[in-house]
Amino acid sequence: MWDNANMSSLSSSDAGYQVERHHRQLSVQTADPVLGREVEKGDGYGGLCVSARLGRFTIIRQLGVGGMGTVFAAYDEQLDRKVALKILHNPERGSHSHRDRTLREAKALARVRHPRVVSIYDVGTTNDQLYLAMEFVDGITLRAWLSAQTRSWCEILQIFIAAGEGLQAAHEAGVIHRDFKPDNVLVGKDGLPLVLDFGVARLGRQGPADGERIGEDPPDDSDFTYQGALSGTPGYMSPEQYGDEPVGSASDQFSFCAALYEALCGYLPFSGSTLQEHAVSVRGPLRPPPVETAFPPEVIRILSRGLSINPTDRFASMTELLQALREEQGQTREAGAGSRRNLLLALGPAAICACLLVQFASSRHGRILREAVGVSLCLVLLTLLTGFLNRRTLRVNRFHRQMYMQLLAAFVQILIHRLWLLTLPTVPFRQILITEMIIWAGATFTLACIPVPRLYFAPIIPLFGIIAGSVLEEVRRGPFLMLYLLSVGSILWAWHAESKQTK
Repeated sequence: MWDNANMSSLSSSDAGYQVERHHRQLSVQTADPVLGREVEKGDGYGGLCVSARLGRFTIIRQLGVGGMGTVFAAYDEQLDRKVALKILHNPERGSHSHRDRTLREAKALARVRHPRVVSIYDVGTTNDQLYLAMEFVDGITLRAWLSAQTRSWCEILQIFIAAGEGLQAAHEAGVIHRDFKPDNVLVGKDGLPLVLDFGVARLGRQGPADGERIGEDPPDDSDFTYQGALSGTPGYMSPEQYGDEPVGSASDQFSFCAALYEALCGYLPFSGSTLQEHAVSVRGPLRPPPVETAFPPEVIRILSRGLSINPTDRFASMTELLQALREEQGQTREAGAGSRRNLLLALGPAAICACLLVQFASSRHGRILREAVGVSLCLVLLTLLTGFLNRRTLRVNRFHRQMYMQLLAAFVQILIHRLWLLTLPTVPFRQILITEMIIWAGATFTLACIPVPRLYFAPIIPLFGIIAGSVLEEVRRGPFLMLYLLSVGSILWAWHAESKQTK
């Protein structure tokens, strides 16, 4: 585990990096790292200090100390690059089985290749000490990133989704992290997260490894990483991690949801300050979110499922969980299902009523232009009001915004056209029909080209009205007014149907 203070100092411009090439010409002794020796700040750890050698690596400085090992910035003279060198603690130095098992698992972790996972370049032993050479990341921990400034819920969700992709890749490679938390995610200067510290990872195994046993309570420290049969950090550990139940990818899903809940709400979903308190509270109800929240309530519902006591009640995989979060963030067409229903339920009946009103007016009066203007004005105002009430969904979701804006644009164009007709002498209905059907043809064709391919059939409806108005000398208003309803209906139907598709 790399603490926030140390991680915030990860910089490729570090003064120690200037000695890297100079070290090639220096004759320095290889250190024999006896882990556990007390050293002064800045002296490294266990006898490793600046300019010390460990195999082909030259130590630059110590970055942090965690439950599984000590991390140094080092220079790899063989590949001429800066690396993060993790020297793993080995409490059983005389146990070859422990070392061999750890080495096998570390090599398997090196097979996880994903842009959202810190890469492991090399795994090996030297001086009877196991080490991992990892990608050096210029950045800070996710916890430090969250506390650096106020973040919107969309920003938080986006960076957690990206970090979750790293967990997803690890699961697909058969690796379970078992200690996911904000301290084990780095945010680079490019703003992208990388998951690291698979130090207590279990490679698809469902129970304690050989030689592991349940120990005593960890210190009263929420950032303490417990090892052994109980592996993880209290507050982020799943219920099964506190007992003898199988630990699988669903446990990482629980830890991920706990960390995201904390980032959004400002506190962990379950209370407790000791291992025993967490073990009890994690099987109880969630702490309610703050009364004033900016994120949609659906996000809490998703996290609640991921925080279920029973692993089988959680999402089937990280892939399914991330998909649900993307929908609420607005990265998919399915996002904001509730708001989409509100839009359709308001605009659908409004379009039907508008058509019926114009039909009724046409059967009672000769010229119904004034009535048509009134209907168009009501439609525009209702559409604006509906958009205002669902502004959050329209703001974050590009698909819904495109559908809404195109429908609003068509209503506004027809209103402007009818207002302009009021200034003219009597205009035959067939000419009005042709002009307004051109507007609807343009609206449906535009939507078909951009977000909704299934709307390619829809321009046929207004095209029929254009042809009829051009060919027929006299067009009856009653039947042809239905073309307006069909045009609006086709857009609303495609909007709803396309949003329900799984992408």
